[in-house]
Order: sequence, then structure tokens, then C-alpha cells
Amino acid sequence: MTDDDLLWRAERACLDAWPAETEAAQLGWLLRHSGGPTRRPNSLNPTRSAAHECGALIDAADAFYTARGQRPIFRLSDIGPDIGKELDQAGYGGEEGRSLTLLAEEIAVPTDAPCHKVSLSRAPSQNWIAARHALSGTPSEDQPFYNRMLTLIRGPVCFAALEVEGVPCAQAYGTIQQGLLVLESVVTDAACRNKGYGRAVVGALLGWGKKMGAEAACLQVVADNDPALSLYARLGFSKTLYGYHYRRKENAPAQ
Repeated sequence: MTDDDLLWRAERACLDAWPAETEAAQLGWLLRHSGGPTRRPNSLNPTRSAAHECGALIDAADAFYTARGQRPIFRLSDIGPDIGKELDQAGYGGEEGRSLTLLAEEIAVPTDAPCHKVSLSRAPSQNWIAARHALSGTPSEDQPFYNRMLTLIRGPVCFAALEVEGVPCAQAYGTIQQGLLVLESVVTDAACRNKGYGRAVVGALLGWGKKMGAEAACLQVVADNDPALSLYARLGFSKTLYGYHYRRKENAPAQ
């Protein structure tokens, strides 16, 4: 497998780990829509065959997202075509939310993480979902979009949670896509940080993924989240595959 193969394999795996309600193909790009505030399942994403000539693509994006009451959002990755100038001309705003895709080429389960405190389940319980929204501060009006997304995941998935004296402290989920373990929704209560709880949750999912036969692990993280980057580096996510950011059309869709 070439490096290019790995990049696009990880990209597809990460998209499938956070699936969209609707996904349509246009000129080698995926137009995704789910509603709600999360950009990844509500944006255009390049595939390996993404067209560089994007006049027709921008028109298609306008039609697709305006029909759904949303401003078009492009998710531009370092491995996709550079269409920044065309987006400038089409009235798109500047770069939003730079993130990185990290890879652990070998899955190593930390021996110093208290994994015995972490509970694992194949489906998210109502307590897991409620704790996720509480720990991440998700507004009540946005919660149904996340809940629906969880039901759309295809393939092996595992939900991890760590409680201390019955109080949720950290959690995450992992899913195996394209033979890779993808980690998502890693969150730790602000009052419980620097106690190894996030490390324990991720470590437990790494152990699950290894048992399930995942070849490697990947995740996506905000580029300036230094505490998270430090944690993931210690857990073996030492390779940066590529970065990405978003650009949103500045004018509102026609009603």
C-alpha cells in the first residue's frame, strides 16, 4: 500500500466513523448533510478523484445546501485539490477550524492506564449519551443530531466510559472502518483532567481495537489542542497524515 493509499483510506475511515444522514457524489466530491452544527457531516469533502475544476461543483453545492436551508461548507484537506482562489471568488469566508489527522501505525495498549475502571459496550446506553452531552456541553437543540448519527455507524463499534463514584468523568467511542480503528468523541470532564482518565478511556478502546484485528488507529483533533495532542502522542499517535480546514459561504441561502 502506498502512502497515498493510506491517506485516502484514513480519510474514508474517519468519514464513516461520523456518518452523514445524506451523502451524494458530485465531480469526485462528497456532499454530506445531516443538519445540526457539526461541520464534518454537513460539508463537501474531496475524494481521491476530486475535480480541480470547480465552477460546476460550486454551483452544485449552492443548489444542494440551499435546498436544505444551509450555507455551503467546503472541507478542504491537504490531500485534496487546492481550490482556495475559486472559493474566494465565489464569496466564501476564510479558514475555519484547522484540524489534523493522526495515525498510530501500531496499536500499543498502555500498561499504566487504569483500564479496569473503563466500561465498554457495543451500543450507547442512554446514560452514555446523556453523559456525552453533559461532558461536552452540547445544547439540547443539537443533541438529536448527534444521537441520530450514532445509529448510522456501520461496522464494529465500541463505547467506552469511565465513572468515579458514579459520576461520569471521561468517555469516547471507537469504530473499525477500512481496517483502521477510528477514535471519536473523546471527552473528559474539566474537573477530572490530569488524572489519567482520558488516557484510560482511549487505552481501553485501543485494546478493543487490537483484539478486533484493527491494523492501525487514527483520529482527528483540533490543531491547537495542545493537551490532546500531547495525550495522543504518548499513546502512539506519532504520525500526522494531513490537515484540513473548512470554508463557509458568507451569504445566507435563499429561502
